Amino acid sequence: MFGISRDITERNGMESALRESEERFRNIFLHAGIGIAITDLEGRFLRCNPAYCSFLGYSEEELRGLTVPKLVHPDDLARNMVEVEQVLSKELSWFEIENRYCHKDGHEVWVHKFVSVLRDDAGRPTSFFALVTDVTERHRMHEVLEQRVAERTEALRASEAFNREILDSLSAHVAVLDAAGEIVAVNRVWEKAVMHNDPLGLAQISLGANYVTVCEHAADNSPEVRWTLAGILDVLAGRKQVFETEYLCAWPGHRQWFNMRVTPLSDRGGCVIAHEDVTDRKRAEEALRDSFQRLQALSREVQLAEERERSRLSRELHDEFGQVLTGLKFDLMDLAGTVVKPRGGSITASRRKIMRALGMVDRLFASLREMVSGLRPSLLDELGLVPALESLATDIQERSGLCCRVVADPITFQARCGVEVESAIYRMTQELLTNVVRHAKATMATVTLGRTGDWITLRVVDNGRGFNIRRVKTTKQFGLKGVEERAELLGGKVEIHSKLRGGTMVTIQVPLNLPATRRGPVAQARRPKSATSRKRRRSGN
Repeated sequence: MFGISRDITERNGMESALRESEERFRNIFLHAGIGIAITDLEGRFLRCNPAYCSFLGYSEEELRGLTVPKLVHPDDLARNMVEVEQVLSKELSWFEIENRYCHKDGHEVWVHKFVSVLRDDAGRPTSFFALVTDVTERHRMHEVLEQRVAERTEALRASEAFNREILDSLSAHVAVLDAAGEIVAVNRVWEKAVMHNDPLGLAQISLGANYVTVCEHAADNSPEVRWTLAGILDVLAGRKQVFETEYLCAWPGHRQWFNMRVTPLSDRGGCVIAHEDVTDRKRAEEALRDSFQRLQALSREVQLAEERERSRLSRELHDEFGQVLTGLKFDLMDLAGTVVKPRGGSITASRRKIMRALGMVDRLFASLREMVSGLRPSLLDELGLVPALESLATDIQERSGLCCRVVADPITFQARCGVEVESAIYRMTQELLTNVVRHAKATMATVTLGRTGDWITLRVVDNGRGFNIRRVKTTKQFGLKGVEERAELLGGKVEIHSKLRGGTMVTIQVPLNLPATRRGPVAQARRPKSATSRKRRRSGN
């Protein structure tokens, strides 16, 4: 009788770290002040947090029986689905939209949402991830403002003696301009702003002043004012039906955001200019962006944990199943050499059966190698980054026909770069070469790996059809977003140069020594190769 013991301290530590990461995500998910929902590709709800349930009036269990298209207002559904299709086709990496949802009791709820698609390792979409906030009150206030301005415009059509009470009832700073740009009316809020600290600089643009002239003088030293002036002139000339912009007013210890909206007075000429304080909304949007960034950071931690788990699983499969298959193969080989002629049969038939069994064992070895390599390439841990990249290039060339070569000095990378850096460089190279095969229609690709000081430079060049860089940066196509996120996680950067029908060059630079704030707990001790491991490799594993 014999026993085998194994030190699982490291594995328990990794599992504990993964549980802590999952618990942090769970707490954020449950206690976030914004709605979070995860749905499948048909829009069926998989998970949604309490904040999401609250503004729709449904419980999570009730939402599981519904789909997003059933909740979106019918008039907004088509526009919503267009954005969804663009994300699924990778024209967009995520989209931001405002539309109406139907509350459980029947009333409309306006929401502002960020939606991204979650994909598996092969890049296939698996589900949608949405961050949603209720902006019904803001829309209601905006509609009230537009309605009141419209009412005032209608009064101006009927009479020169427009109703001042309408202007004074508005919380925004409102001025009415004639066709020449002269201010013919202001509301009480505007007047108070002039008398109390003049926060918007309105002292020179009171009743009777020419708003356009004042803007022209200020435009000499401000590109923003020039752009705003152009928008006002477009509305006055009838080239635009509305002009809208947001701007920041900053004073010592105090900051305010304003929304400026310019609408025409169609019959009389001129326009209405309203400056509305949107500071609260801006703060809410900043909080939403901060939450989104925190969730992105958490997602990256999950990716790192996944890489660790892949490494662990690949070793377990290699060690456990590889040992069993090796023993089985040796036993079959011994059996083939000692087979005895069976009664009523032949030695040849018996050996054929044994050889078929050996063939099946070899196929199992091949499947095991493919599975282990898919989880984490063993060459990356055993021999280092350069041999792993060369093996990757060879594999892609054999599978796709793309002539792929790696240019790197093995001596330069003889000293290991750290598990996290090597894993990221390998995955980024894998993604870029996959993009070349899928999209570039190239016949040749070259991977160059170099080191300058404390920086590693990875460059992937192909002779394919190229693409529009501005469009790709806007829509984050071809999987480049994932490459950029991996580089940013290491404190690196990505540069893309491409020319239509002239090929593409992607250059990635990452620091050899990770910043302490970015260093993830991914470093794992590399175990020395045992005699058993070497024996398995000689036998074909």
